[in-house]
Amino acid sequence: MGKKRFGLGKGKTPGKERKETEAEQQPQAGDTETVGSREISIFKSIERFMSRSGRNSPAISPSTVPSEKHLSTPAEQGVERIVREQPSTKGLATQSSQQIFSNASDFEIRNAEVNNIGGDQINIVNNYAIDEVALTKLKGELQPVLNPVQKTDECLEGTRVQLLKDLCNWVVKPESKLAWVFGIAGTGKSAIAVSLAQRFRAMNDDLKLALTFHCVKGQETSKVSSLVPTICYHLAKQQIETLLDRTLFYSQSNLKVVIIIDGLDEWGSSNEWKILSESLIALSFQFNWFRVVITSRPQTEVDKAINASVAVETFDLMKGYHADKDIHLVLTEGLKKPATWSIVGSHIEKLVEKANGLFIWAKTVQTFITGGMDEIGRLQLILGLPGEDVEEENPYKELYILYAGILQESFQSPKDQSHFRNVMAVLFAVMEPVSPTVLSKLMGSNSPWVVEKILHVMKALVYERDGKLYYHLSFKEFVTSSLDSDGFSCQLPICHQFVLNNCMSILKKELKFNICDLESSDVKNASVKNPPLQDRIQEKVGAHLQYSCMHWATHLDRAGNRAEEILDSVGDFMNGKWLIFWLECMSLLGRMYNLKENLSSIALWAKSIEDTKIEDLAVKAARLMNAFTLPLNESTPHLYVSALSMVSQLNWFDIVRKHLKKGVQIENFDLSSHLLTINAKSEVNSLACSPNGRNVVSGSDDQTVRIWDTENGKQVGEPLQGHTGSVFSVAYSPDGKHVVSGSSDQTVRIWDTETGKQVGEPFQGHTDYVWSVAYSPDGKHVVSGSSDQTVRIWDTETGKQVGEPLQGHTRSVQSVAYSPDGKHVVSGSSDQTVRIWDTETGKQVGEPLQGHTRSVWSVAYSPDGKHVVSGSSDQKVRIWDTETGEQVGEPLQGHTDYVRSVAYSPDGKHVVSGSSDQTVRIWDTETGKQVGEPLQGHTHYVRSVAYSPDGKHVVSGSSDQTVRIWDTETGKQVGEPLQGHTGYVQSVAYSPDGKHVVSGSPERTVRIWNTQVLHDQAFTSYAHSPPMNPATLILRDGCIRYSQIQSSSCGYLQM
Repeated sequence: MGKKRFGLGKGKTPGKERKETEAEQQPQAGDTETVGSREISIFKSIERFMSRSGRNSPAISPSTVPSEKHLSTPAEQGVERIVREQPSTKGLATQSSQQIFSNASDFEIRNAEVNNIGGDQINIVNNYAIDEVALTKLKGELQPVLNPVQKTDECLEGTRVQLLKDLCNWVVKPESKLAWVFGIAGTGKSAIAVSLAQRFRAMNDDLKLALTFHCVKGQETSKVSSLVPTICYHLAKQQIETLLDRTLFYSQSNLKVVIIIDGLDEWGSSNEWKILSESLIALSFQFNWFRVVITSRPQTEVDKAINASVAVETFDLMKGYHADKDIHLVLTEGLKKPATWSIVGSHIEKLVEKANGLFIWAKTVQTFITGGMDEIGRLQLILGLPGEDVEEENPYKELYILYAGILQESFQSPKDQSHFRNVMAVLFAVMEPVSPTVLSKLMGSNSPWVVEKILHVMKALVYERDGKLYYHLSFKEFVTSSLDSDGFSCQLPICHQFVLNNCMSILKKELKFNICDLESSDVKNASVKNPPLQDRIQEKVGAHLQYSCMHWATHLDRAGNRAEEILDSVGDFMNGKWLIFWLECMSLLGRMYNLKENLSSIALWAKSIEDTKIEDLAVKAARLMNAFTLPLNESTPHLYVSALSMVSQLNWFDIVRKHLKKGVQIENFDLSSHLLTINAKSEVNSLACSPNGRNVVSGSDDQTVRIWDTENGKQVGEPLQGHTGSVFSVAYSPDGKHVVSGSSDQTVRIWDTETGKQVGEPFQGHTDYVWSVAYSPDGKHVVSGSSDQTVRIWDTETGKQVGEPLQGHTRSVQSVAYSPDGKHVVSGSSDQTVRIWDTETGKQVGEPLQGHTRSVWSVAYSPDGKHVVSGSSDQKVRIWDTETGEQVGEPLQGHTDYVRSVAYSPDGKHVVSGSSDQTVRIWDTETGKQVGEPLQGHTHYVRSVAYSPDGKHVVSGSSDQTVRIWDTETGKQVGEPLQGHTGYVQSVAYSPDGKHVVSGSPERTVRIWNTQVLHDQAFTSYAHSPPMNPATLILRDGCIRYSQIQSSSCGYLQM
C-alpha cells in the first residue's frame, strides 16, 4: 500500500498567505464553482513555477492576432483579450509559460463571462455554450505538445494488479492530492502510467483524465517549456468537452480531474523538479478536485518537495510492490512460442532471479531470445552471463551486464562496432524522435542498409513506433557511460559533434534561395496556393533538412569544448549564403522564435571560444530577426525585400542581390536600439533593476508590484498584490531575492522574488503616503520616507520597526537613501531640508542640512559615503559633507527650473542632475563647476537621470516621451533619442552590466533599450515590395511606427 506523508496542518493552504477580505470570502448569489473555471484558475497558479525556474514561454504576438471586432463570438473575443494584452515576444534565450493568462478574469464563453471572485474561485454565469474556436486560439498561443511521445506498452494482464488497484482507490478519496510512484530505471513505471490511464478512463463519470504526459530525455517532452503549456491546454480541452456534455456538467458537481506525468526525472533540472512538485502540491490543496500522479526515479529533489509541506501518497516499486511474480508471468507469456517450448520452469526461475525486479531486463531478454534463429543458444548466453551480486551503489549492474552481453554477441567485428557507434551517436543525440530514414541522413550515410541492419540486430534494445525510433533511457546511460561498454561507448559531446557536422553538410548541400518557389512577396505564407505552402515544404524541405535547420545550433551548444573540430564548418556557414537561406527556411517552417533562441546560443558559443566574427554575425542576425519576427512569420520573401535591406554593412545583401530585380537605398535607419516593450498594465511610478540584471521590478498606480524578465519582456509570475493604493517606490535587496515597495496605502511590503509571496505582514506605522523606500547594503533593513513627515527603519526578518520613527522633518519626506556602509540614512523633504540619521541610535546626526529654499526632490550618497547630493525646486544642486553637515562649496547653479533628479558617478567625482528646464547637467564635485555645456536635446521636463556602471554615460528620461543617452566626456548625445513611449518617462535605470537601459512611463509601459548599438545607426538598404514598407517596424506593443524615409522606386520580388 502507499505510504502517506503529512506536513500541513488542517486548514492551511499553500499559496494563501495573503489575508482575504470578508468580501472575498463571501460567495456571490447564484455563483457555482464549475469545471469551466478550473483551467483558468490553474493557469494563474501553475505559471508561477515557470517564472521561478527562469524560463520563458512561447511568444504571443499581438500583431498576429485579429482585432476584436473581427471575432465572431464572445469566446473568441475573451481569448483574444487574454493573448493580445501580453508581452509579445521572448528574447534570445529560453522558453517557458509565463503570464499567458494574466487577464484570465476577462475570459468570455459566449455570453457567459468568467468572473474572478477572490483570486481562487472563478465562476461562469449565464449559460455554458462553448465555442471550440476559443480552444483553437489557446492552442495557437500556448503552443502545447500536441503529439507528445505516446507510450503504448502497458502492464501485462495479471501484473501490477495490487498497485493499480491501490492507485484507483486513491484517486477517488476526498483527501487525495498527489501520488508519487517511484522506482529505479526498468521497474516498469511507464507501463504503469499507461495502464493507469486506461483504468482512469474506464472509471465512472466522477473522474476525468485530462492528460498523460510522458517525459523522454532529449526529446521535445523533456523541454522545460513544454510541460506547463501542455497541462494548461489539456485542462482547457477537458473543460470544453465537459461543458458541452450538459448532463455530465449538471450531475457531476464532484467531478475530479487527474493528470499523469510519467518520468518527471527526464524533464528539466533538479531545481525544476523541486519547483514543479511544490507547485503541483500547492495546486492540489488549492483545488480539491485536482489530482496528480507522478512517476519518476527516486530523486532526492522530488522527495524533498514531497516531504516539505503536504500529505502525499507514495508508492515505492522496489519495496512496497515486489515484482518477481509479475516478471515470472511476463517471461512465461513471452517465451511460450513453439520454438521456445524447450524453455522449462527452472530456466524461467533463473531468469527471474537475474532480472532482480527490473521489467526492462525481462522484456529485453524476451525480445532478444525470440528475435534470433537460435533461441536456445541465446537463452544459454543469457544464463551464462556473470551473476554478480547487485551493488547498492549500482542497482543496474545486472542490466548493464545484459546490455554488454547482447552487444558483444551482436557486433563482434570492429567494422560492425563502428557502424553501431555511428547509429547510436545519432539516436542518442537527436532532439526529437526520428525515422530510420532521417537517422540515416543524419549519419551522413549513403547506405540506408547499414541503419536497417543495425536496427534489425538491435530490436531487443531499440524499437520503432509510428515510424519513429525509441529506446530505454537505461540503455543510453549504459552506452554513453564508461561502465562496461568497452568497444561500444559513445560519449555524448562526441555524438553531438557527429550530428552537428552532418547537419552542416545537409544545410550547405540542400539550402537554397527561395527553396519553396514562392512567386511574389505580396502573398502571405498562409495565402500561398497551387500548391499550398505546407505541400511545398513537404516536397522541397525534407524531414532531415527540417531537423537540421531547427536543431543544429543545439548540437553546437552540446558538443562541448571541441572548437577546433567544428570551428571551420560553423565559420563557413555563418559567413556564407547558407546563413541567409537558413533564416528563410526557419521563416517558412514558422520557427522564428526558435531561430532567435538558436542565434543567441550560437553567439554564446562563439563568445566562449573568443571568435568575435561569428559572435558579431550571430548577434546582428538576432537583432535583425528580433525586429522582423512578426513580418517574417507572415511573409517569408520579406526576408530579402525588407529585412536584409536594413543590414547591408554585413554584406548579406550582396549575396542575394543577383536574385532581386530592383532596389532602392535607405539611409539612417534605426533598427535595434529598442529591444522590448512591456505592457505594464498601469501607470509606472518606479523601476529598479535586479542585481544580476535579469529582471526589472515596477510599481504602478494599479496597486501592484510586477517583476519582468529583461530578456523577453514577460511578466515573471503573478502581480505582487496586497497594496490598496498606488505603489510609488520599489527597490531590490542586494542579493536580489526580495523586493520592497512603498505605497499610498501607508504601508511598506517585502516580497519574495521566487515565490511572488508577500513576506510576513505589511510594515505598518506610517500615517500617510510612502514616497520612497531603500534597502540597507546588507539587506537586513529597509528605510522608508513618508508624507507623514517621518523616516522609518524596518527589520526585514521580523517586519518590526527598528526603534522610534526618525522625526524632525516638518513636511513630506520625498526621498531616502542608505549610506554605503549602512550606518546612516539621508532624507530629503518638502520642508527644504536634508537630514542624516544614525541607523543604530535613530537619532539625527547634527543639525538639518539647510540651504535649499524650496522642496528637496532627490538625494543620493557618494560612493565613499562622505558626501550627499540633493536636488531641489529652488533650481539648485547642493553637496553636503556628511561628517560636518556643512555644504561643500557654493550651490551648483545653472538650472533655471526645478531639479527633479540627481545621481553620483561611480567614482564619486561627478554628479548629474536633471531639471524641468529640459537640460541635463554634469558637475565636478571637487570644484563645484559645471562640466562643459548643458546636455541639451530634451524638449520637456527631465524627470529622471542615472549613471552607467562605468561612468562613461548618463541616461535621462523626459516628459517629451524620449529617453536619451549622453557621453559624459564629450557631452554629446549618443545616437538618436530612444523613442517609443507615448507618455512622459517617469523613471530610468541602467542594467548592472551597462548594456541595457530600462524606462517606465504612465502610458503603462516599461521599455528596455539596447545601449550597445547606438553608435551604429546608419544602414544602407535596398529593394522592398509595396505590401510592407521596409521602413516599417511592427513594435511589440502592437503599434506600427514609420521612419521618415523617402524612396522613389520599389519593385516586386521576382523569383
